[in-house]
Amino acid sequence: MKAVILAGGFGTRLRPLTSNTPKPMAPVMNTPMLEHIINLLKKHNLTDITMMLYFQPEVITGYFGDGADFGVKINYLVSDRDLGTAGCITMAKEHLQDDQFLVISGDVFTNFNLTEAVGFHKKNQAVGTIVLTKATDPLRYGIVITEKDGRVKKLLEKPSWGEVFSDTINTGIYVFSPDVFKYIPAETDYDFSKQLFPDLLDKKQKLYGFTGEGYWKDIGTLAEYRSVHEDILNGDIECDIKGERKGKIGRDVWTGKDCRISPKARLKDSVVIGNNVTIEEGAEISNSVIGDNCYIDSGAKIVRSILWKDNVIEKEVDIKEAVVGNSNKIRWRAYIGVGAVISDNCFIGKESIIKPEVKLWPKKTVDDFSVVSSSLIYGERWSNRLFDIYGITSMANTELTPEIGAKIGAAYASTMKKGSYILISRDYHRTSFMLERAIMSGILSAGVNIHDFRIAPISVTKYVAKSLKVTGGLHIRKSPYDEKMIDIKFFDADGLDISLGQEKSIENSFFREEYRRADSESVGTIAYPPRALEYYRDGFMNCVDTDRIKKRRFRIIIDYSYSAALNIFPSILGELNCEVIALNAYNDEKKLTRKQEKFQEDLEKLAGMVRTLKADAGVMIDAGAQKIFLVDDGGTVLQDDDGLMVMTALFLAKNRGGVIAVPVNVTEAVESLAKGLGGSVMRVGTSYRAMMTAANSKKANFVAEEKGGYIFADFMPAFDSMMSTAKFLEFLADYGKPLSTMVASMPKYIKISDSVPVPWDKRGFVMGELVALKDNKIDEEIEGIQFRDEGSRVLLIPDNDRPVFHIYVEAKTKQAAKALLEKYKKFLHKFVEKV
Repeated sequence: MKAVILAGGFGTRLRPLTSNTPKPMAPVMNTPMLEHIINLLKKHNLTDITMMLYFQPEVITGYFGDGADFGVKINYLVSDRDLGTAGCITMAKEHLQDDQFLVISGDVFTNFNLTEAVGFHKKNQAVGTIVLTKATDPLRYGIVITEKDGRVKKLLEKPSWGEVFSDTINTGIYVFSPDVFKYIPAETDYDFSKQLFPDLLDKKQKLYGFTGEGYWKDIGTLAEYRSVHEDILNGDIECDIKGERKGKIGRDVWTGKDCRISPKARLKDSVVIGNNVTIEEGAEISNSVIGDNCYIDSGAKIVRSILWKDNVIEKEVDIKEAVVGNSNKIRWRAYIGVGAVISDNCFIGKESIIKPEVKLWPKKTVDDFSVVSSSLIYGERWSNRLFDIYGITSMANTELTPEIGAKIGAAYASTMKKGSYILISRDYHRTSFMLERAIMSGILSAGVNIHDFRIAPISVTKYVAKSLKVTGGLHIRKSPYDEKMIDIKFFDADGLDISLGQEKSIENSFFREEYRRADSESVGTIAYPPRALEYYRDGFMNCVDTDRIKKRRFRIIIDYSYSAALNIFPSILGELNCEVIALNAYNDEKKLTRKQEKFQEDLEKLAGMVRTLKADAGVMIDAGAQKIFLVDDGGTVLQDDDGLMVMTALFLAKNRGGVIAVPVNVTEAVESLAKGLGGSVMRVGTSYRAMMTAANSKKANFVAEEKGGYIFADFMPAFDSMMSTAKFLEFLADYGKPLSTMVASMPKYIKISDSVPVPWDKRGFVMGELVALKDNKIDEEIEGIQFRDEGSRVLLIPDNDRPVFHIYVEAKTKQAAKALLEKYKKFLHKFVEKV
């Protein structure tokens, strides 16, 4: 007699374990489910087997071949589409039409007496026989009600408790006569339970139910997958287990070939160990299954868990009631919680915590000391930090989902007093809107109120924060640099980026899930601040010499970059009596992100238009309305340090004796420029927080950074492209000459830069080596390590968010600069290799 195994399912409910493995090939006691089924069929002389395949068929055919090694004959049929449980067997009609045949699902684990089921079927001369079993929770399955002789009377798919007139359920095992093919349309999506069996009942055909005795489990979910292992380890069902059984008092252990198990390892209760496994001294394993080629280091503790093959478990790792797939590395002292599932090729950092029921899809990386509280599906990494140097930046709706947004909101609000106010704004992208709502729900749940500023540039939001007396605020935007990313910018009551201490408090609340929950009468409220834009506009106009600009009657070209400044700035420029040619001056959420190549292309277009239209200047506003990029009247693009130098000269030409602040990586030519104009320069760190603090403390009147950001301390301590543009026009009007004249007078300098990869775990050592290279003379360092080398300057700064070091070199000639750059790159490579 022949048998058919339905082995084409996707295994959706077993994911992420089945992301790379067909469900029937998932191991049970280190043996694929399918192999257990084949052993059962062989035991009952069902050795002519047809396998129906669909998903990843090559994995199954590669393992079983023609079946000879397993004592059976296997024929494979692969469908190019999903034909359903009944439709797919029509592909084997010619092979099956000469005798009765048995069909069994490829994801069941059972010891039923199939010989008795076949005999029952033949005795009743049935078209079909459904093998049944009694279940304590029949609601999960299709219920089959039979007459006393076993003939099927009624079928109930997903009944309510009021319809549960029987506890017998369909097991996914069937016996058919060849006549069944008369009732199944050929190669059509057709299902046994939903279509074939109801049709047989309607047509009064002989459909019987045989109640099997023994163990049966549908391994359709992760819970059932763990459960079948527990049942086997507890002795509730006999199972063929590969390896040598070594029973001792207090434990029942099976071991495979070439294992190395320390005599001081503690194996408790039932433990199944595959081939080529190493278990070190002090490791403790109980009621667990360990796959082939695993390494378990000393002090590791594995309880009621299932490990597939090729895993490395380092010292003192604690795994409780979890499933670990193939080829994972779990670093020392990591904890894997109850019900967690780690798929294939994941890296779990040291002392990380994977919380209960969390699932990691394949190829995920969890940073050291992280707490993973939700499943990681689409993103590649779970960081132990929420914040990078610019705030929170993550993949929109994959890493940064509405669920995560609500948690971030709750974590942020939990660091504040109940009844406090938070100011929120966003750009006009639909993802920003979605996340804003999610974050707001988390904030409200912690008993904190919200001023919703809706769509507004972050600079405007920061300005009105003081007037509203909020405790803090945040702005959500589509990243201007990466179309897949979303940014969340946090600021304090003064409009400054929040401190590292505040970031850490939010991170602690988030990762520990220590959120304050307000009672129903204390949930926060949402208000919409009145006259906020008017407040910004009034402050803006009071800070600008409008008469000076009006008299100059500028013709300027402005590229708005589709930014939210469009809602405010055109009316301001109108009052300044400027003739404005506007580019990209409309809302388009698909264009908020601009790649570097497109950015440079648009700058060159702006420069060309300035030349063609004989404009006084061109200004490009960035999509976040924080920075500006200048073009002079001759069409010269002023980028990086060039733009900074020109803005510094314009500022000091009007504000003699002023103090400007610039980051440490800016050219030293700015010092000589400032000195010649009666000003002075203070150096600050490269973070936005450092620059804003310099302005907020009033130590500097003007702050400039080489990426187009400018801060005017008498207005507010934050970047604002609209104020930067207005001040640029004011200074240029006061200068009284074409901008190109000032550009031509700028001091010359030679500055180049590059980056060198330095792994995270080596940067501390590398910094130590650099300090030693300076003979520990670092008293004057602000950020990074600076070297003076033959009249030149070399600055090395480790990146805060990426595993690289940045090298900035300034020298008298290009040749000298290149030589120094290569010299210090070699130093870094040498230090990295020493570790």
